[in-house]
Amino acid sequence: MNMRLRSKLPIERISPDQFNTIVAPAELIVADLNGPKVLKLPNGNMIKLFRRKRLLSSAMFAPYAVRFVNNAFRLKELGIPTITPVQILHCAELSIHAVEYQPLQGELLRGLLQESGSDDLFARTAQFIAELHKKGVYFRSLHFENVISSQGQLGLIDIADMKIYPGALSASLRKRNFDHFLRYPADAELISRFGRERFESIYTQALG
Repeated sequence: MNMRLRSKLPIERISPDQFNTIVAPAELIVADLNGPKVLKLPNGNMIKLFRRKRLLSSAMFAPYAVRFVNNAFRLKELGIPTITPVQILHCAELSIHAVEYQPLQGELLRGLLQESGSDDLFARTAQFIAELHKKGVYFRSLHFENVISSQGQLGLIDIADMKIYPGALSASLRKRNFDHFLRYPADAELISRFGRERFESIYTQALG
């Protein structure tokens, strides 16, 4: 039985030389100890790099690049703004997958909440999280730096670490996900400023 996750975009195989040619003119946006993670191309699109760090891992069958792309298509089907995938590249010699995508234009939610402290924006944030949970979106990397305010709507970025269920999340998954961003000191402080009980009340009401 084929256990591999099917990609909603074809995967183009490229050589190390082709990979280097693509990334050479790009601007470095994010890096970690393993090297570049996110690059900006001259055309304004972004390149996100996914490295397989272990020989044996789930990434053999479900590369994070494929999860990233498939999650984007599924979120769009659910009416949730997110990035727009363009292509998936795979350089086997370098153990790298790369996704080119059009970024979701807008501003990071954490910065907006810190600057404005708007009660309306806090309320819309609680309602947005409730919407995700009602639509079955369990976003393990849920925090306010991965939420974008775009044209009056909230949307998601950095979406590889996500599972989308066919129905609404269970109470235990909702609580686990809802509590997740409170582990981030900056987000916990923002919620405390607004009022955690108040935030949770709006979230609960939005769940219906």
